[in-house]
Amino acid sequence: GLLGVSANAAEKLASHFPNPRKYPSRCGRGSVAFSFVCDPWDILGREIQDRIDMVARSVDSHGPKFGVAVMKTVGTGPTWGCGQEAQAAAKEIVTAWKFD
Repeated sequence: GLLGVSANAAEKLASHFPNPRKYPSRCGRGSVAFSFVCDPWDILGREIQDRIDMVARSVDSHGPKFGVAVMKTVGTGPTWGCGQEAQAAAKEIVTAWKFD
C-alpha cells in the first residue's frame, strides 16, 4: 500500500471527506453553495471555516487549488503529527477531490 498503509484503509478514511465543492452539507458546511473546507465534526467552528473559504476563494481563480479536510484523529500510533496514515489519506482525498 501507499507509504506502508493499506490502500483500503486510506480509501476508507478519505471516504469520510466528500468534496466540499460538490457536497458542502455533507462536510458540515450547512447551507453554503460550495466550500473548500470539509469539517464533518465541526472541529474548527463556523467562523474559522468561513475565513478559510474567504482566503481560498481569493486565490482560487489565479492560484494553487487547495482544500481543507479536518480530521479528529488519524491512525492509532502513539506519535503525533503527519504520519503515514495522514499522508496516505491526504493523497486519497486529493485524488477524490480532483485537486491533482
